Amino acid sequence: MDVRLEGDGLKTYRAIRNALETNLRVKPVEEENLHLTLRFIGEVEEGAVSRISDALRTVRYHPFTASLRGLGAFPSPSNPRVLWIGVEEGEDDLRKLRDGVERALRGIVPREDEGFAAHLTIARVKGRPHGAMDVLKEYGDYDFGRLNVAEFKLKRSILSRTGPVYTDIEVYPLVEAGGGSGGG
Repeated sequence: MDVRLEGDGLKTYRAIRNALETNLRVKPVEEENLHLTLRFIGEVEEGAVSRISDALRTVRYHPFTASLRGLGAFPSPSNPRVLWIGVEEGEDDLRKLRDGVERALRGIVPREDEGFAAHLTIARVKGRPHGAMDVLKEYGDYDFGRLNVAEFKLKRSILSRTGPVYTDIEVYPLVEAGGGSGGG
């Protein structure tokens, strides 16, 4: 799912990105590559892509609003490898939409074992994370704004020397629904 930060949230993301680039050994996510991952599918045979796409067309869920708040780190703030912006309001809706996606993919791709943590990855830390705690403290509770979630996308990711290159395979609009596999 693509995410478009706007207004003050976008300005703050850019300020954080600049601070990270100057203070830490990090690889920031390019602005055009910011996205929330509902489900990582991994490498699949080309023939499976059409089955996945067909299955995702059965997912039904209503549009909703999500708010982005706070800066955090995986696996922990004291040992950051991934820096992310958290999802506050709308996390339950994202989880339900993700559950619908998981049900639709049953029998096509292996079930994902990891729990779902709604977040927007903004950078990957390389080496010793000098200065990370300062950035995390400064923006730990920052309000990055609200998102209108009206669609999700099946994306292809190809890793290049400069980072991942994402292309949209199909876009699935969210509509007020009665039934289907997505709930809501």
